Amino acid sequence: MSETTMLRIEDAIQNLPAGSLRNNALSFVEFLNNEGLTPVKCPWTENKWKIPFGEYYIGWISLSPKSWSYENFNYLQFDEYVDDDHKFATTIHKYVKVCKNPCHDECWGAMDVMVFDKQFNNVCSNHGLAISNPSMKTIEHIKKLISYNKKIVPRKHIYHCHNL
Repeated sequence: MSETTMLRIEDAIQNLPAGSLRNNALSFVEFLNNEGLTPVKCPWTENKWKIPFGEYYIGWISLSPKSWSYENFNYLQFDEYVDDDHKFATTIHKYVKVCKNPCHDECWGAMDVMVFDKQFNNVCSNHGLAISNPSMKTIEHIKKLISYNKKIVPRKHIYHCHNL
């Protein structure tokens, strides 16, 4: 099967280099599948799979020949949540993306937001957080972030352009 006809992310992940990079990606996708969040191939690109949650998408996984990444969709509007797990909050804070300028036509600009009890100014509206080649410990933090996303996405009025 060629790369252009692959629909299952598990098949595409097999093209990553053997070892922890591939194993971590497969482990993360297994978690998503078990949670009913099976990644859906993006029709406009060869290397992205959106992560559905009901009628919304909470993020996507991007693959390249030697890496993979998770991107969170939304402004990271976790202002009402404080998490006592300092390592979790610190990890999430480390990957918050500050907006530099509009990056594409659907760009909605940026917002000032509180992310787990820390203020961030000018957070990217479309891709508020991106993590490349996460370790298994970081994947555990991403899983927890996804549990927060499940709480906020259905009731927030600002969504990533790919949610629509």
